[in-house]
Amino acid sequence: MGSIRNELARLLIATKWGMMARQPNPDLTNTLTMLHTAVVHTDKNIRDALDKSVEKLESAGRAAHDKTTKEVVDELGRMRANFRDVYNKLNSNADTVNTTVHDVVALLRAELREVRVVLADLTSPSRASAVQETSGTEGGHTPLVPAPVTAVTEPDGLLEEPARHTATPAQRADGQGSSPSPALSMDAVCQAVREVITEELAPVLTSLTAPDHNGNALAADQQDVPHRSGEAARLIKEETSTALEGTRSALAALQREIADLRAAMEEMRPQPDATAETTAAEVSAEHSALLKTAARVSSAGLQCHRDIWEFITAHAGRHTHFRVPPQVTDEGDARIHAALSGRSLIALLISLHSIEHAASDGDGDRELAATLYARIEESLTDLTPSGRPVTITLDDRATPAPNTPVADSGSEAGSEPESTDTPPATTERDSDPGEEASPTAA
Repeated sequence: MGSIRNELARLLIATKWGMMARQPNPDLTNTLTMLHTAVVHTDKNIRDALDKSVEKLESAGRAAHDKTTKEVVDELGRMRANFRDVYNKLNSNADTVNTTVHDVVALLRAELREVRVVLADLTSPSRASAVQETSGTEGGHTPLVPAPVTAVTEPDGLLEEPARHTATPAQRADGQGSSPSPALSMDAVCQAVREVITEELAPVLTSLTAPDHNGNALAADQQDVPHRSGEAARLIKEETSTALEGTRSALAALQREIADLRAAMEEMRPQPDATAETTAAEVSAEHSALLKTAARVSSAGLQCHRDIWEFITAHAGRHTHFRVPPQVTDEGDARIHAALSGRSLIALLISLHSIEHAASDGDGDRELAATLYARIEESLTDLTPSGRPVTITLDDRATPAPNTPVADSGSEAGSEPESTDTPPATTERDSDPGEEASPTAA
């Protein structure tokens, strides 16, 4: 659009040059007016198309954002359900292990009770036989009759040996009844019986003492049951702690993924225009007051080089308030004169202010925009309803040398009939040659 407007401006200037040579052609003027109207309408259509495209992009971005949000929420729901299932399984496993441990402990206790009963049954007969043997030993004045009574509670093999020992003295007594040798004493017979009984009862005593050792082992096992139960509980606790640590790690990873998804969604959101925010933030009270002053101007004449005018139309022409003046007069020496309305001045000031704060260093746009802005600001000072028309002149010149003919300066003054409309503040800036070096070179 800027190139079209530049071509239109050049065409208008060429037309004005042609009109200076011949009478104005109404058809050409109407054609140019229609062309200008078409360009303006084309600009409006392009803006409408851009607005529609931006709206489509925004709707697509919102749809993508909603879709992503829905997917993330669904995935979070599934992950939470899975986490609950794992947690419930861990709890059920822990309950199962506890139940199993309690059952094992109950079985061990029942077996220990049975072992105690068996030990009690085994130890009671041995104690009774010991009591009977002690009573038989104390009644030493009795004959051999108590010995066979003691052996009744023992196995059958023990019955024959005492009978033989008891019958042997009797047979000898019967066979040697007529012998003059003396008979055995009662003490010797009792001692012999005791020795035989001791030898025969040795294996029985050994077998009876073995259950005592087994009972001690079972008692030791019973004492180890709490220790084993504690060990099993410790192992279960370690496994549960390991499972909990794994669950915590998975939960931390899930939280990190959620944070990454949130950051990605934040990046996907449409960001506001940083340039617009910066420009809005940098608008000062002085700039706003200058725009209000420009709004009070009905028409302001602009005198500048053709290239400066092209720079103005290329940047300010994009603003909605800027209007191309219907007449652009050629002043000679590649200079032009254009009448700008207050609305166009507002658009020009806004564009120059934006260039001054957004242009890159070293490309010249910032310096040129600052110079134009300052010159317009000087021209808009001390406005009164009864004053002269506002004229903005960008045509600073060098001071003439002492030997310069007066006629040259007079001819130059004659070639600029509108330079007398320049306010006194404009001539004060002639003392700064460094700031206006570019117009002088032009």
